[in-house]
Formats: sequence, structure tokens, C-alpha cells
Amino acid sequence: MNIIKFFLIVATIVKADLPVTPPAFIWGAELPKSPTIFEFVNTKMLFEMLRPLREQHMIIAYFATELTAKDFSCLEPDCFEFLRQLRPFNFYSQVHQPLVALRRISPVIWVEEREALLQLPCQKGEIHAYNFTDRNLKDHDNLMKAVSNTLTSCPLVQIYTAHTEEFWAMKRRHDRFYLKGNRRQLARVAKNSLAPVSTVLRHNLGVVSVEKIVLAEEVKQGLTIVYKRTEVTVIDDAPLQVVLVDERNINNGFALVISSSMGPIYIQVMPTMGNWRLSRIVFNENVTFIPRDLLFYSKKFSFCCRLFTTYSELGARLSLYMFHLDVVLNNYFSALDPDYVPKECWLCEQFLTPGITQGIFSALILLLILAIGTSMLLSIGRNKRFSSANEPELYVKGYAER
Repeated sequence: MNIIKFFLIVATIVKADLPVTPPAFIWGAELPKSPTIFEFVNTKMLFEMLRPLREQHMIIAYFATELTAKDFSCLEPDCFEFLRQLRPFNFYSQVHQPLVALRRISPVIWVEEREALLQLPCQKGEIHAYNFTDRNLKDHDNLMKAVSNTLTSCPLVQIYTAHTEEFWAMKRRHDRFYLKGNRRQLARVAKNSLAPVSTVLRHNLGVVSVEKIVLAEEVKQGLTIVYKRTEVTVIDDAPLQVVLVDERNINNGFALVISSSMGPIYIQVMPTMGNWRLSRIVFNENVTFIPRDLLFYSKKFSFCCRLFTTYSELGARLSLYMFHLDVVLNNYFSALDPDYVPKECWLCEQFLTPGITQGIFSALILLLILAIGTSMLLSIGRNKRFSSANEPELYVKGYAER
């Protein structure tokens, strides 16, 4: 019976919702410092820290719609220009329900208008709150600066926090919490789910198949770099276009033009040493994406790649999933024929990349140098020739006989 109760308690804990823990920036009073930026401050702890300040201070709380700790780590000059100059201050990266803690201290007086907030008189023992309706952090900073300048002579404690976390930050914690122990269940769901359907585009000179295209754009947030991923939708109603470098001969190179929701995608294929090479992709307002490795495949095969990723100079990435390309070189065949069978696949996975080849070659040179040096060390002091028994003994003239 006790074992059953134990499992029921564990199940209740696992099914419980994750707490919403937005960050909080507090200034105007000395509060206990957080040991680390990962320290969790629950509602009771925040209540006990702010309750002694109520009688001698006026408390103003600013609530954004959503915040994350990374919002405070930006390095732009105009990012939280006022909050950066405050000394001393207290920053807590995870605070559980700060509004509940304030309501336990005293009834919260909500200020709806910005002008009314700027005209608040100094009222010790009262808690006022204001809601920001947008994500304009610079405007938040300017308003808090204006309120602080208005109440300079008032013992004021101010709190800048949010009602919830940033959606993606909370979603990452939610996924880590719920999906960590459910890998088998996810595998069963994935097994029963339908596989995504690839989009097939045809032209008289070739056929292209792609499952999905993802564009990842680099976004800098302070010292960290995140990627904003956008799925590019291929317009299957638009025909595949093939632009030849030489209109008389496809063997001199060509470019595939795929219509998408974000503009045309140009895939350049050039001949190299009797093979085809995928040299570059032009997309998103003439941004050039180049593959990291040299992608070659024989003209006797079709190109097949599970994941084909290219990179731009600005740090963006363009990934094509389940990409297949077949070029028709025989004038008697056409890829528009529904019965056309593509050639066998030439996989893009490279087990011996240029980096691995250079590493192996350098290791062989170092091993050769080590072997020669070891041989020379072992041969020190060893006689290569021994005296014969029939020869007279060597006579070495001593120093005294000179």
C-alpha cells in the first residue's frame, strides 16, 4: 500500500505544471544578493525580502508582458541605459509569481495611464503597479527613468519584472521537463505518425525533390548568438526552371530556379573534371550561400542528400532536407515523363573530408619523424663493426709515451 502511495505522489509531481519564473530587477534598497544567476527565488522569499521595506518606502512595480534574463545582457549602447547606471541594484534571474508576493504585502494599486504614473505623489507604505503593453525595452527604460527623476526625494523601491517569461524560454524548460522521461512514448508517436511528403518539381532537363527548406538567420543578443529559423515553403504549382550557362550544351553548367514563399532559389551546378559540382545557392535578396564541403557527384548518377546545408558570409544557414537532383543528359528522355526513372543515387555524405585527409597526412609525417628520431637515439654508442679474431689488437698510444 505504501508503494502505491509513493508512485501516486511521484505521478502528481511529474504532472504538475512548471512554475512561471520571470526575472526581476530591484533597486532602491539593499536586499540579499543571489549566490548565482541560477538561484530560484520563490514567492515566499520575495515576500520576506520586501515586507520590511513597506513602512518606510514607496514601492512601484513595472510589469512587462514577458521577459527573459537574456534581455538584460545586451551590449548595445541604448539598451537599458538607465538601469545600467543604477547602484546598488539586485537582479534575480528567476522569480516565482512576483505579483502574488506583492499582493501578500499590501493591496496593489494599478496605474493605467502613463501620465498618472508620472504624477504620483510620494506615499510611503503603498504599492503601485503599471503594465507595459509592448516589448519596447527602450521605452520601458525611459519611463522608469522619468518616474525616478520625478520622485527623487522619496524613499522609493522599484521593481522591473514581467507577468510571464519569454515564450521560447519557457517552452525550452517545458520540453526539458516533460520530454526527458518520455523518449519511448515519443518514439511510439513518431512511429505511428505519417512521414512528411516531399515536393517534386520537374523540367524537361531535370527533376528535383525536396522535403523542406529551413532558413536560419543569425541574431546577436549580447554575448550570445541565437538563430531565428524560418521554414521556406516551396511553391509546387510553379514549374522548375533550368537556366543554362551555354544555351547549346547543358554540360557547360546550369542553374536550377525553385519558386518559394520568400523568393526564387537559385542552385548553381557547374562541371568539374567530368563531374557535377554544387557550387552555390543564391537566395533571400541575392544572398550567396556556399556549402562548407566540396560537393561533387558523377554525371552517371543522381545527387541524393539527407541534409544539404549552405552558409553565407553574414552567418545565415540554408538547409535543404531530403534533397534529390537528377539531370537528364540523353536527348531521347525527358524528366517530364511520369514514367521516367531517375538514375542511382550518389550520396553526399563524405567519410573522408579534406580536413580528415590533412590530419591523417600530418599524423603520418609526425610518426615518420618520431620513428627516425627514436632509431637515432637507440643507435647511440652501438658499434657497427666488430674486430676480427685474426687481426692484432688495437694499440692506443698513451699520453705518457708521447
